[in-house]
Amino acid sequence: MGRPIRVLRIKQSATFAQVFKQAKAWHTPAFVCFHLSAPTTAVGFVASKKVGKAVQRNRAKRRLRALFAHYYRGEPVGHFVLVAKRPLLESRFDQLGEQFTKALKQLSTMEKRKKV
Repeated sequence: MGRPIRVLRIKQSATFAQVFKQAKAWHTPAFVCFHLSAPTTAVGFVASKKVGKAVQRNRAKRRLRALFAHYYRGEPVGHFVLVAKRPLLESRFDQLGEQFTKALKQLSTMEKRKKV
């Protein structure tokens, strides 16, 4: 497969706020994917109390991390924030993968349209 892609983590609330305010978003049944163009790739994961109690929220974030690690191949580059929705907990991983790859494709297309 090649070398692993270097991805930083978004941990500061100011960076989350900037992504939420300025980024393009793609909604799926299980999560929302925000993407903001940047020279480096960074990712953050969010699961609110709407998803469930602490155990469910932690599980949702683990699933989002696994999803990103498994399906992200380096394009598009930028800051990502993945926000869990309740159906994420019941969805099969391959369905989530399809949704994630479609979201990346759509966000990449939106980014290319913006540049033209």
